[in-house]
Amino acid sequence: MGGYVSTTLLLEIFPSGAAHMTAVLLPFHLAKTSGDITAEVLDIFRWIIIIGYLCIYKVWRTCEDYVRDGYSGLRYVLSTAGIVDAAAIANFIALQYWRLSKVKPVEPMSSSNSQNFVSYSRWASWEEMAAIGEAVLVFILIVRYTMLLRFYPPVYRFFVLFGKSFRVGLYYLAIFLPVAASTIFFANCLYGPYVEAYSTWVKSLMSFVSVLQNVVDIDALYKAAPAWTLFYVTYCYLILFCFFVNGFLAITAYACAIHGFLTARAQGSGPLRMVWF
Repeated sequence: MGGYVSTTLLLEIFPSGAAHMTAVLLPFHLAKTSGDITAEVLDIFRWIIIIGYLCIYKVWRTCEDYVRDGYSGLRYVLSTAGIVDAAAIANFIALQYWRLSKVKPVEPMSSSNSQNFVSYSRWASWEEMAAIGEAVLVFILIVRYTMLLRFYPPVYRFFVLFGKSFRVGLYYLAIFLPVAASTIFFANCLYGPYVEAYSTWVKSLMSFVSVLQNVVDIDALYKAAPAWTLFYVTYCYLILFCFFVNGFLAITAYACAIHGFLTARAQGSGPLRMVWF
């Protein structure tokens, strides 16, 4: 493929005799690829859309509309749309600064590197972070595009429903987050030295997300701690999967019912003929 792979290998041997191997493989390119050429062409349009439209025209036009209606221009800056626009602009500027400021290292096969060791791990990490930044930028733009569709009644009702559910969900997180943190801590202490999926805090967090989806590798857990696995699996199933996860669904259903009732009452259709999506 014309690229390289930055490899980091680590072997840990615990006092108990257990061995844990970690391999970090980060692919990267030093020469310009077809993807880089395509990105340079797309950057022209992104400069026009993000900087020309969002950063200059959109801010000026929206603030002017707010001032004409008797509000302060900061009303847009501190609004949800303003924060999303600012996030897209900041992300795009950061990516462009990274591309312009970073100097690619010398090719590994060049004559100047034939006698010296050169580490490419930092450059590979930078490329990985740039790819993540591009994905975040696309996500922000999709969110902004979705917000523009609120003129369509079903989309508007969805945003109203999401707002009601989100506010109640924040209160629910005050109960859920301590339980989640304690579960992650317990699983990491119990299975960390023996099961790779719980060997680090990040992997323990990802395993906890899998538990919320009722996906658990019971065989690996049972081999590591037979006495505690039954308790852990039962606790995760009853407390997390059956109760807490369904609590979020109950919040959404409750908000949907309240929104349907209020919409029906506003339209005079009566509580028995609620207007849904």
